[in-house]
Amino acid sequence: MDGNVIFDLLSHYGMFAIFLLIMIEYACFPISSEIVLPLSGMVAAQLGHKVTFVILISVIAGILGSSFCYFLGRIGGNAMMECMLCRFPKAARQFQKTCDWQQKYGKLSVMIARVIPIFRTYISFAAGITKQNYLVFVVYSGIGILSWNTILISCGYLLGENFDVLGPYFSAYSKWVLILLAAVITIIIIVKKNAKQEKM
Repeated sequence: MDGNVIFDLLSHYGMFAIFLLIMIEYACFPISSEIVLPLSGMVAAQLGHKVTFVILISVIAGILGSSFCYFLGRIGGNAMMECMLCRFPKAARQFQKTCDWQQKYGKLSVMIARVIPIFRTYISFAAGITKQNYLVFVVYSGIGILSWNTILISCGYLLGENFDVLGPYFSAYSKWVLILLAAVITIIIIVKKNAKQEKM
């Protein structure tokens, strides 16, 4: 989902949109938390909400979204996941790594995975499939979700509070930021391409 669309939804529907989008993101729908959470903080600051309230709402939303995936994995089991991964074979390897990681580290895995991009996508399914105790899942997921959400929402909140001051700087230097971003992306592509050629 485009960042501008998310920002418009958050601006128009306030806390309801913040809660809904964060819950959907944690339910493994294709919405990036790196976009949703900072924008939630920014919009909340502009609407006059307290950052602690926004973080609390985000944690509840995150636990509910994660619980959806947990129970999907627990009820459907391996058979359901195998069926899903047959349709998306590229995700199969990452999912298997997540399952192995979850079995190795147990309850700590659902906490740590919340701050690791790839693992955070599948860890709830893995916890459900391995039938991890739900209360343990909620407690350790909650700790990880609280840590991740606090960092990203607080950054957006600080930006939102100071947007009037920082806005002109973004406008003045946006061209240079885009040039720098394009350069970084180009370097990453070249490095990855060279790494693939060396493996071949």
